[in-house]
Amino acid sequence: MIKENEITFVITCFNSEKIIKNTLENIPQVSKKIIIENSGNIKLKKLENEFENLTSLIMKENLGYGAANNIGIKNSNTKYIFILNPDVVLAKNDIKNILLNCNELDFSILGFTSETEKYNFPKNAKFMKAKEVKGFAMLLKRENLLDCLFDENFFLYLEEIDLCRRTLKKGGTIYILNYLLNHAGGKSHAFNSFEMEKSRNWHWMWSQFYFRKKYSGYFIALLKYLPILFLFLCKYFLYFNKTQKQQIYKCRLSGLFNSIIGNKSFYRPNLKI
Repeated sequence: MIKENEITFVITCFNSEKIIKNTLENIPQVSKKIIIENSGNIKLKKLENEFENLTSLIMKENLGYGAANNIGIKNSNTKYIFILNPDVVLAKNDIKNILLNCNELDFSILGFTSETEKYNFPKNAKFMKAKEVKGFAMLLKRENLLDCLFDENFFLYLEEIDLCRRTLKKGGTIYILNYLLNHAGGKSHAFNSFEMEKSRNWHWMWSQFYFRKKYSGYFIALLKYLPILFLFLCKYFLYFNKTQKQQIYKCRLSGLFNSIIGNKSFYRPNLKI
């Protein structure tokens, strides 16, 4: 059985000080915990005085989700790494129950269900094999990762799907545990919501094209996304007098266009608390 002291919890944050305590409170004290704070918020260093075995690493710039998780993984030395979003609120016995239920599994990546991430499990099944899992909560077995880490070209979106695909290609195994975790979703920061919405739209389109290019080749990706690029351009002009909708389509257009021409994922929102 996996022991609690064999796990390092890696939590990538972005100005998440108002909710991160809810995540940390029910993580076992004996487990190592590494917070990677992408907003430069030094207040999270104080959490080291409140929780045992906790290290807070404050980044000087926003590295993105995948790159920050890689830092956490590289700074851990346990057999297992538990990637956790700061807006996942663990119940008191969640970790204990998870470890009991996955005891018979030899996995590379183990995912979970939430209110928004549901799967069709076979009747009475505790788990099932999968091709991919969602990144809000992922238990990784270090020796079975086969040297796979997150692709740091992804700033936001699809990095966990890419990790799953590469893990399977190298012969790893992925399972989803039939266990529900409380994932609030989109509640991990305290910034202006529309600025974050623009950022999400930009990065979603950038990542979509990059992902398709990576696995299908540039020209296949181009054939799929050129009509979408044209559609976004039309909608940008269609919503000319509707400021917010126009800005959303501008971000989608820009994210997709910059991915097509090979630019890095550079967009960062103008954030004000």
